[in-house]
Amino acid sequence: MLRNLIFDMGGVLIDWIPNQIMETAGLTDPEDIRLIRENMYDTSDWSLMDWGYVDETSMEELVKTRVPERLHASVHKLLFHWAEHIFPVQGMAELIREYKDKGLNIYLISNASCLLFEYFPHIPGSECFSDLVVSADVKMIKPMHEIFEHAIKKFNILPSESLFIDDLISNVAAARVCGMHGFVFKHDAEALHEHIEGLLAGREDLAGAPIA
Repeated sequence: MLRNLIFDMGGVLIDWIPNQIMETAGLTDPEDIRLIRENMYDTSDWSLMDWGYVDETSMEELVKTRVPERLHASVHKLLFHWAEHIFPVQGMAELIREYKDKGLNIYLISNASCLLFEYFPHIPGSECFSDLVVSADVKMIKPMHEIFEHAIKKFNILPSESLFIDDLISNVAAARVCGMHGFVFKHDAEALHEHIEGLLAGREDLAGAPIA
């Protein structure tokens, strides 16, 4: 029986598109956007934030050494205040609230910095989540099997009663190796709803459905 829904964040609950975030933050010059993209988002240092080895303060100081001074205020805003202008994925908050009301447990596993704990309440539907696992907090990232095993223990759930939803095939595949059901989210809340309903109805063909 399906009892637990476990969500990824970026690409599932919210859209996370650096260029869109920069434009919302007031950057309009293509050269400025290119400079920040190449010196912050597209660097190996950025992934270290997900690992928890670099925080936003350290990242800010590092990026400031790489970009012109005129961009320093924008770098700070992009690191610490981007979540004030989030882009929710259509239909997902409603889906989460529906299944919370139906008695399912709602959880999150996200590759993100520890700042997620501060901005997560701004994401629609966040009030329904019982617990979170954040990569920077546990020094593990998806698709490592260990982060899923850690979440299973922390949430105190059975993998066979859990559906993991992510926009990346590699992450869903790793969750399946750990015994969970998996669904590759393609920006279609209705398709996810149909899949969940099928699992709730006991359709065994969905349990091992291809993830491509």
